[in-house]
Amino acid sequence: PPPRAGGPALPRDGLIAVIGTLPLTTGRRAALAIGVPLCLLMIANTGLDLVANVGRGQIPVNYSIPVSAGRVSVTAGGGDVLIQQAAGPGTQARLTGTAYYSLVRPHITEHTTAGAASFALGCVVPVGSCGLDATVSVPDRTALSVSTGGGDVTAVGIAGAVTVSTGGGDVSAPGVSGDLSLTPDGGDIHATAVTAPQVAASSGGGDIEIDFTQVPQNVRI
Repeated sequence: PPPRAGGPALPRDGLIAVIGTLPLTTGRRAALAIGVPLCLLMIANTGLDLVANVGRGQIPVNYSIPVSAGRVSVTAGGGDVLIQQAAGPGTQARLTGTAYYSLVRPHITEHTTAGAASFALGCVVPVGSCGLDATVSVPDRTALSVSTGGGDVTAVGIAGAVTVSTGGGDVSAPGVSGDLSLTPDGGDIHATAVTAPQVAASSGGGDIEIDFTQVPQNVRI
């Protein structure tokens, strides 16, 4: 410390002694009572998060989804989703991908009816990562509706109508020729080489960019 006016500099051990003899007031007691448990909780949470990231596992998934009246609907709890056209004709859509988790293997719940399927992961550990990255393949000219709790959704070259809603993440739709309805709660919408006649796009936060290669009939943004 700098010298005090009119007196010698205070030795460092003397400064520590002064701090050590400060009275333990009510405010200081409250700060200790709140601060110490909070610091310990932060340290424990950081350590558990590191362990959860090291103990990450994966589960392959593969499900068939019957198409009903030319339509199919898929609901996923979270993760990225890629939508693509199936290689050949058929009456079924298919969901393939990888479920990822930390430490404890989750239970995958699947509920399928004609034209609709929902998938959920029972994630046990509250830290780390847990979700389902999936690819949905649909037959030609099939109308598809996809809803996910979080993650990016990409629809590539789909000829049927596409409806996408996501709780978080970006939505991309390159080369889609069927009617488009894109509704992310937050995130960007980016669609290129679009020939869809009907387009509706709405985002709770983020940019919207749509590039048409054919004049549409109706656009609502």
